[in-house]
Amino acid sequence: MLDDTSRKVLRVLFSLNFFNPQSIDINKLVRLSGRTEQQVKDAVNSLVSERYVEWDKQNNMFKVMRLNKKSS
Repeated sequence: MLDDTSRKVLRVLFSLNFFNPQSIDINKLVRLSGRTEQQVKDAVNSLVSERYVEWDKQNNMFKVMRLNKKSS
């Protein structure tokens, strides 16, 4: 389960990349999420480790992964 900051950063990344993937710097994520730089860095690391996003470090691009809900 994601904490509030991780969910907020994930929503920002999803919104920014929905129509047109783009390079996103940490300062833009800080500004749009309203969180501190360290909080955003921790959230991005959490999202990458939990496979919610893929991070192409060479191009500084994020790709939000679409998760399928399991039917019960």
